[in-house]
Amino acid sequence: MRMQFAVLSIAAALVILLIGSAAPGDEPSVQLDLDSQSKCNWIVLDYRSDLHVAHVDVNGKRLADLAGPGGIVAKASPLKEGKNTINAEFLRKEERAFMPSPSKLRIFLSPTPELDQGTETPLDTTLGVGAIEWTIEIRVTDGFPHLLSYVTREWPSVERKNLEYEERGTADEKGLNWATLRKKWWSEEGVLLSETVEEKSRLVTGKFYKYDGALGAQIDNGKGIYKEWFTENELYLEVPYVDGMRHGILKTYHGAGVVDSTAAYDKGVREGPAVIYWGNGKPLIKGTFRKGQMHGTWIRYDHQGKETARSKFKDGTLVEGEDDFWELAEEE
Repeated sequence: MRMQFAVLSIAAALVILLIGSAAPGDEPSVQLDLDSQSKCNWIVLDYRSDLHVAHVDVNGKRLADLAGPGGIVAKASPLKEGKNTINAEFLRKEERAFMPSPSKLRIFLSPTPELDQGTETPLDTTLGVGAIEWTIEIRVTDGFPHLLSYVTREWPSVERKNLEYEERGTADEKGLNWATLRKKWWSEEGVLLSETVEEKSRLVTGKFYKYDGALGAQIDNGKGIYKEWFTENELYLEVPYVDGMRHGILKTYHGAGVVDSTAAYDKGVREGPAVIYWGNGKPLIKGTFRKGQMHGTWIRYDHQGKETARSKFKDGTLVEGEDDFWELAEEE
């Protein structure tokens, strides 16, 4: 069990180093890049799923019941002047023995009832989500769409017991971008784990709770430390914030206070050294980021600290060394 946990921890550390943590500051779950010069009079759907059933309503009327399996199903509905409300949901079907693709629903605001026109927002979900729903409000004035607000909610079960995640977005004055995001996470037992407010992609306030409900960390006026815990209230992740951006040393932990990985951030961008550690405290991987990209020499070590591989990167591109650098790291 201890070795299995270590492997999972290494895999998680690789994800955080290469992709980034799931701490606040990620993109909104509803992304619509509107052009104030383009008219869009239609809502067009593009749906693919093996795992979920989807239902979509536009202005209180059912547009589509989408059950798959697989493939693409396209539907269209005209927009009206004034406020338009789109309600969409995914409900997981029975468990599958094979690994299906994640469910994906694309909603286009389009000048025609055809796919791949205008602007789109991809609404998707992972395999573990039992139910997810979106409510998106858009105002149309003289044929031009403007953002108003959206709400996203996720549950681990189809029965929608114990809400797991909620995200609310409100638009800026021009209705072209999301100005404020409010996010909340709960545990499977219904314990509130975090609540944050982001403005213009910067974390303004946040409260972060342990699994027993106790307040464990806080961010005010964009400054403080974001934290996550394992279910046993042992620290898993901490990320310092300054001026609403990740700034300083991000750390993940194996548990019991043992550091799993570290990565340096400068004003929201990974910049400087990064290290992933074995469970015995010795480095597994060491390297450097520049402007958010792997850059320079990265070295892999075995459990005893002996170098086993070395690769060189330039602005995120491998220029010398092994292509399977990361895969071999998980196997050693």
